[in-house]
Amino acid sequence: MLFRTMLIAAVVLTVAPVAAQAQDDVKLSPAYERCMDKPENSTTYGILKCGDAEIAF
Repeated sequence: MLFRTMLIAAVVLTVAPVAAQAQDDVKLSPAYERCMDKPENSTTYGILKCGDAEIAF
């Protein structure tokens, strides 16, 4: 059981920096950024609403 936990931790620590680095090149549309600039969209619901609008377009 301990080996399994350590193996999972090793995989996460190995993959996490690569995943974080991949996020640096993401370009968001101006409409999405304007949506996120509104104070009412600073919540989780607002973030999801802006994301849904971006995908639907």
